[in-house]
Amino acid sequence: MGKRILVQRQGRGTSTFRCPSHLRVSPASYPPPADTTLKGYVTELVHDPGRMVPLAHIELENGFDYYIPAAEGMYVGQEVYVGPNAPLAVGNTLPLKNIPEGTKVYNIELRPGDGGKLARQPGSYAMLIGRAGDKSIVQLPSGKKKEIDNRC
Repeated sequence: MGKRILVQRQGRGTSTFRCPSHLRVSPASYPPPADTTLKGYVTELVHDPGRMVPLAHIELENGFDYYIPAAEGMYVGQEVYVGPNAPLAVGNTLPLKNIPEGTKVYNIELRPGDGGKLARQPGSYAMLIGRAGDKSIVQLPSGKKKEIDNRC
């Protein structure tokens, strides 16, 4: 018979092993999709107890603010752009269709507007390796290749 090992007990997700939700800073998500490119600034990098990566608090010029997992190299006061015509730089948010092949990307949405689900761990990234019609082919940190909508 024996007993359940620690990893099996943690996988159950009981209150003993779950991070308390009241300690979370905010959900990490992107602003609503827009047709124009907006400029914003990183106002602070915040430690979130439920994550292994800090959150970057970004305030846009239109007054909207949001949190995203901080990319390696982001700093307070950094100028970031969000939108389809954003330049390709660390911390900027743009759709996969506007990113050249071979670029390392992180925090990728599965569906447009869902807030980012893939490659969110600290130090990890996915690689954009090609396009097929209205889909982009992304190689995930595990090595698996996945087709994702170009608008994500």
